[in-house]
Amino acid sequence: MSAVFLKILNMGITASWLILAVFLTRQLLKKAPKWVPCLLWGLVAIRLICPFSFESVISLIPSSETIPVNIAQQHEPAITSGITIVNEVVNPIVAKSFTTVSADNANPLQNLISVAAIVWIAGIIIMLTYALFSYLKLKKTVSVCVPVGERLLACDEVRAPFILGVFRPVIYIPSSMSGDTLEYAIRHEKAHLQRHDHWWKPLGFLLLSVYWFNPLCWIAYILLCRDIEMACDEKVICDMDKDDMAAYSQALLDSSFPRKQIAACPLAFGEVGVKERVKGVLNYKKPAFWIILVAVIACIVLAVCLMTDPLSDKGMSEKLGVSMNKAVAEHARSSNSEDRFIAADYDVLLVSESGHETTVYAWVLYEEYSFNGSDAKLETGSHIPAAITFDTSSNDNDSSTYDVIEYWEPRNGSHYAEDIQAKFPWSIRGKALDKSKSKANLENSLHAAREYFGVNESELVGKGFGNYYEIQDLRMDILRFKYPDYFDLNTSNGLVLYVWQMSPNIYSCGLMIKPNRDRTLEELMNLKGASIAEMRVILSSYDIDEKDILIAPWQNPVSSYLSDYWVSQIDEDPASVEKRRQEYIDGIRQMLFGAELSAPVIDAASLDIDNDGIYEYCTLTYGPTSGLFTVVITASYDGKIKYKNTFNMASGTLSFAEKDGTAQLVRNNEYHRLYVEENRIVIESLDPQYEGYWGGPEWNFNLK
Repeated sequence: MSAVFLKILNMGITASWLILAVFLTRQLLKKAPKWVPCLLWGLVAIRLICPFSFESVISLIPSSETIPVNIAQQHEPAITSGITIVNEVVNPIVAKSFTTVSADNANPLQNLISVAAIVWIAGIIIMLTYALFSYLKLKKTVSVCVPVGERLLACDEVRAPFILGVFRPVIYIPSSMSGDTLEYAIRHEKAHLQRHDHWWKPLGFLLLSVYWFNPLCWIAYILLCRDIEMACDEKVICDMDKDDMAAYSQALLDSSFPRKQIAACPLAFGEVGVKERVKGVLNYKKPAFWIILVAVIACIVLAVCLMTDPLSDKGMSEKLGVSMNKAVAEHARSSNSEDRFIAADYDVLLVSESGHETTVYAWVLYEEYSFNGSDAKLETGSHIPAAITFDTSSNDNDSSTYDVIEYWEPRNGSHYAEDIQAKFPWSIRGKALDKSKSKANLENSLHAAREYFGVNESELVGKGFGNYYEIQDLRMDILRFKYPDYFDLNTSNGLVLYVWQMSPNIYSCGLMIKPNRDRTLEELMNLKGASIAEMRVILSSYDIDEKDILIAPWQNPVSSYLSDYWVSQIDEDPASVEKRRQEYIDGIRQMLFGAELSAPVIDAASLDIDNDGIYEYCTLTYGPTSGLFTVVITASYDGKIKYKNTFNMASGTLSFAEKDGTAQLVRNNEYHRLYVEENRIVIESLDPQYEGYWGGPEWNFNLK
């Protein structure tokens, strides 16, 4: 029963898009024939009845299954509305409310769906019972009547004409009605019978009984009844002159008595919206041919775009799957891939066939791992939407793969979203732009790499994609791959940068859009910690003023370390607390946006540079010179800069390292020990004739 309810719920949501489109089209086509809105409501009925639909590349339906049928079995339930902003707003609430704590706990969402299904069935029973009761009551009211014509009965209890019955419909008229009023009333009711309206209204009510929970269906049913009457009026008056139209309008007014009993019965046909109908009759003009043509085209467009579902993954043949694997590996393989573990995965969004060409639109994941002696280390990789077109015309059965015609990827930076919107079909653009929905699994690749290198994961407590003390790859493509949720955020309201510490000098950062509410604990716990150096590079991809980025310290529940921001002294003055906390935030901001750090980061690492047993957070950046090669080395601890020096030295490939327990600067594969002497950073073995400190005291001093 729950599965049937979810199916009906999804069908109702899908049909709602068509109902909204009909609302708009009715307003735009007021001069069109009145049968056009009735035809549009017929399309809505088909959408509500049919449990399946054809797929189309031009479908405007965002999602054919907004609520997954297995949502109650998901550990972290989520809807797939097809609209990114809706998913971002709704899914955190759904996850917070219905995430299963453990396998032993009953799923609260499963219980809720079961209860909702029972309520749904109860609603249907109430609606149908009401219809039956209304019919029997009205039937009893007109039980005493006199035949006055074929399928025409006169009754003293009737004050206005109406039709009662589905399979054997009969017209009931008031015994007191006579003259032109009676003639026009009978013509109107017979027009209903000719149009078979006595079928369409009960069908509409039956659908309303099934979809009673959808408010748009109630509005649609009310408008259907009005449109049926307007179309019937048009059928009667289409050949009348002005005088006859005026007489017909008077007949409508003469028949406009209160008919609560008739209106309450969905199987009876009484007149509704008399005022609007009279205006329509008096203002009637035969529609021009071009208006009819536009109306027909509008019906066709709505049928094609809103009665079809968005294209889904058609699945791939074994040969196409092998071709995908080969294409991804050959395209993404680096020049240093030898002796590395290569992992490739993809999440197919759409398979599109056109003649002898097949294009696979997918999220493609590619990674290369090396072994650093203790763990698998991610060397390079990408996680990006791609469109790969294959030539499937070949009948060469000896070939196990198809030839690649085009391997397309979007450009980075500001062109990223623009390229995807231009290349990907409308129905899957949202998925291609929403990195969080990619099913290509990064964690599985890491597990596979560790298994390949024989790493025991149980001994790697606290490790994710590598050790905090490892040198970090700060290339933009790698960071986009590692932290997809931190790129391409909407900056119109600013950004919030959450910072937490796992130890005295280990900072983790998470980036989110500035919300209009407090973030939930679940949302913050889902943040993936990027280092200060990584976050600086990520922030450089945004065109945003520093003041529009809010620094928000956060105490991660999994960390036992308390920074100066959170530790208060006994009887500490509130002003002192505020000052200390502001200094902490200023220190974070200095590490992220400091003037000397505005140049690109060369490297960053946690090193015990002053040999005091405590690791400092060290960054290596280019210096403030042009024509002369200089670098800046900054060492920070707990959000505050301890040492900072600028060096003039010969250019080369530079990085940090740790060797024999000491901090090292590696230049062109040569190691130079780093240490602190007289509160200055010293680089051992520099050429004293040409290399050394650069600049005045403002570039070389102790900030401790």
